[in-house]
Amino acid sequence: MLRIIHTADWHLGQTFYSYDRSAEHAHFLQWLLQILDEQEIDVLLIAGDIFDTANPSAVSQRMFYRFLQQASAQQPNVQIIVIAGNHDSAARLEAPQPLVDDRNISIRGIIKRDEEGKIIPEHFVIPLYNKNKEEEALCLAVPYLHQGDYPGAKGYEEGVKQMYRDVLTCAKDQMVTPNEPIVAMGHFYATNAEIAATDASEHLMVGGLDCVDASEFGDEMTYTALGHIHKAQRVAGHETVRYAGAPLSMTFAEIHYHHGVQLITLEGKENIKIDRLKYQPLVNLLSLPEKDSFTPDDIVKILSDLLPDISDEDVQTKSYLEIKVELDSPDPSLQNKIDEVLSQKAVRFCRIKNTLQPLEVNNTSEIKTLEQITPAELAQLIYEDHNGGKKMPDELLNLMNDVIKDVEENR
Repeated sequence: MLRIIHTADWHLGQTFYSYDRSAEHAHFLQWLLQILDEQEIDVLLIAGDIFDTANPSAVSQRMFYRFLQQASAQQPNVQIIVIAGNHDSAARLEAPQPLVDDRNISIRGIIKRDEEGKIIPEHFVIPLYNKNKEEEALCLAVPYLHQGDYPGAKGYEEGVKQMYRDVLTCAKDQMVTPNEPIVAMGHFYATNAEIAATDASEHLMVGGLDCVDASEFGDEMTYTALGHIHKAQRVAGHETVRYAGAPLSMTFAEIHYHHGVQLITLEGKENIKIDRLKYQPLVNLLSLPEKDSFTPDDIVKILSDLLPDISDEDVQTKSYLEIKVELDSPDPSLQNKIDEVLSQKAVRFCRIKNTLQPLEVNNTSEIKTLEQITPAELAQLIYEDHNGGKKMPDELLNLMNDVIKDVEENR
């Protein structure tokens, strides 16, 4: 029997409207360490986007590697398998691998190739062992794939599927028994996956070119552990193809997401049980009012009466606050009024959302800066601006993503 935890999309280093989230991430990692112990876990799968940026801070890296050290010291027999996501630098993530080889930790980020440039599929096949150190399953640890990783494929989706076919073929050659379970890992946007409509962090490429039909994964794999989408869900109607979801909400659009990890129990290829272990984040998100919206005249009094006063105990647990207001026209004094009443309240103010107009007044602008927009999105916008709104051709977009990939890998 194998007991497996599937998690993803930690986004260590992410800030929420300029507020540091280190305490929140540390709280989740401490909870996860407890789960590994209490649930007697054999394998921990982390399906990408460990960090929020390709160049994470020293604090974020220290937090991640300290977690690996603590997990392996606490449970030496637990296998930890990590794949890179689109937010991670593949080379940076995989660089410490030689230092953790003796700790039962496997990190896959770079698409490893031989001297002729051909992908080495066996590099991505990792045996999974039970507590008696007997091989019980094989893991296909495939990291995030960029455009062009399979140059002969017709489009991104076909390239991703070809990668899994090749690694699966290699895994079948390594099976110790004919019916050995196959557990796949991946980081991509599965067709028809449910996402937050306003959450751009779940997308990398424009035009939907990064969508992958994951329906065949349910037939070929015993379980597929996916990352990239922040809402926990099954994919393509298959109970065994799952997103674990992010442990923390990345935007107010994710305020009602149920956070946690997936617990998978495997007893052979056919006997699989999937449970959801719920996690309560350290900090809550508040969107007030819960229904409708305030008017400028009543907002100050209602907030003053509704919200708790600040205390010494709630410095790290103060909720993030979004305020919904009906504004027919700009009100320059409203921000100051809100700041004044909230200065003594146990909340962290993030933004004013005008429910009557598409534009919002924020204490940190919602308009994408160059740090937030992806290079591919920027290239698409420039192309449309110079070509009367026409979309960039797929061939040109593929070339653009190849350049982006080369730049990211050589940082």
